[in-house]
Amino acid sequence: MNLYNFEKIKSITSLPTEEESKEDWLLLKGLISFLEGELDDDYILLYASSTHSFLQTALIPNIEYTEEEMRDLLRWSGGIDSSWSFSCSDTKCNVENPNSSFGSKVIATGEPTLHLRSFEGIKNYESYFEINQKIAQVLELHYIHDKRSWCKLDEIGDLDEVIVTNEIQLNHKDKLKTVAIRKEELSKYVTATDQLLLRMTDFSAYVPSRFNGWNGERQIEKINTAVTFGELTIILPIGSFFRGIQLVDISMFMDKLVKTVWGYDEKEKEYVDLIINDFKHNKICTHSCNPNELDSYFEDTGKPFATSPAFFDSEVLRKYKSDSEKFTVKSRSIECRGAWYLRSYDINDAGQVSIYLCDLSKLPFREQLHWKQYNVEPKTSISKRAFENDFLGKFSDEEDVLEKLKRLLSKMNDSNLDWWKLKTSKGLTKLHYPYTDSKDEWADELLNFDQVIVEGFDKKSLKAKATELSAHVENKLGTLKIIENILIAKGFEIEDAHSLMSVFHEVHNLRNKVKGHVSGSEAEDLRKKALRDHGSYNNHFKQLFEKVLESLEVLFDEIK
Repeated sequence: MNLYNFEKIKSITSLPTEEESKEDWLLLKGLISFLEGELDDDYILLYASSTHSFLQTALIPNIEYTEEEMRDLLRWSGGIDSSWSFSCSDTKCNVENPNSSFGSKVIATGEPTLHLRSFEGIKNYESYFEINQKIAQVLELHYIHDKRSWCKLDEIGDLDEVIVTNEIQLNHKDKLKTVAIRKEELSKYVTATDQLLLRMTDFSAYVPSRFNGWNGERQIEKINTAVTFGELTIILPIGSFFRGIQLVDISMFMDKLVKTVWGYDEKEKEYVDLIINDFKHNKICTHSCNPNELDSYFEDTGKPFATSPAFFDSEVLRKYKSDSEKFTVKSRSIECRGAWYLRSYDINDAGQVSIYLCDLSKLPFREQLHWKQYNVEPKTSISKRAFENDFLGKFSDEEDVLEKLKRLLSKMNDSNLDWWKLKTSKGLTKLHYPYTDSKDEWADELLNFDQVIVEGFDKKSLKAKATELSAHVENKLGTLKIIENILIAKGFEIEDAHSLMSVFHEVHNLRNKVKGHVSGSEAEDLRKKALRDHGSYNNHFKQLFEKVLESLEVLFDEIK
């Protein structure tokens, strides 16, 4: 089924508007070729239903069927609204397979692909599809409501729609409901379970305004191709109908399935060439990150070491920082949900991102291409921290202040404080340095910083604490001022309390002026001041993180 162009399926399932096309349509010309051709598409139908069409599917054992068994299959009846159910006599109950209701002994030995379910007795509750859970779980599929599809994650962490539902408007009165699955995925399942795909079809062609039943002389044509079996009945001038089955082997070779499940792609993996610091040969050169083109420390074939670093403009990180739902960015690693993991990266003194070729080679090729476009010659060596951690095997004495801040925030959150808490479970993953000279990145990180830190304070709880301490509290006072008054009530000098809280005011005010509201000349002046005072947005944030860390440590000790 073509998911991007429904014209072909519409021409088969709905009455044409042109008179010259109606004659062929009433004779169902093109139906068999459509059904068999559709099996060669990337997505194939599991279900289709409209006024003139019906198709449903089941999986049955992959064996040679006798003529009698084929006749048995052609006697199918029922629909996908059948489900697992109790079957009881006067003395005994058992659970009945939904396929047992099709009136076929052969189909009863198989399993359904999907169910159409409805909640009877509940008004305005629409019927819905459920995929056979065995299929859904084996293929690791999950229903995503926004897409109306069963999805999994692809190699770069994007949603991959495997089973897709559609509602196609055929005319002002009729709709075609379809469920289609990517053939390659179903092929994996039927190969592992040794089954065939059975498609049961019932198509009719008539003009609704002139239809009073199938009365008249019948011309019956037996259909018996490699995969399609049934009868085409023509009753002129009324129209025609076809009822039959398709029995399809869509399995793959077992060795291919084994390689696929184990992650051994038959296609040779591609690798990018990058500008690297080949420190083994003391030169800057361009080289592939293909592991086969690199040496370990235990061999010398004249190739660069696998730990040779490549360097990148810091802009490369913005993609990952801007999508916290998909990526988890830590100080030295990046993880893409369910797809890939970059074990190590760091920022050197020139603000460049460094990655070892052995780590970059593990990324999908499409992700390597993202990094390649930001690849630059090194301005200096890898960071002192990276050298000490990765080559000397020891902890660096240059501990990152952001990591210290995150540890404190995590400790505070785990302490179940009533006056501060993370708003979301992923709050800490949103805290980052700005690495580029981009004003937008700086503003975005200020917004994240304010949302995690300042918006984490609970005004109601803090007002209650202030009241207990007989601290000055007015309704018009903001959260930060209430904390300041709590500190004063606990014995802090006014200037010390104000100084302690000043960094939170600074972050909140910066956020409001450069991100929270329409930016103007004042915002531009603040940006220029940050660069003038600190040299870079990155250094500005290092100072903010240090000041916030110092203040939070005091608050954590003083406010219980």
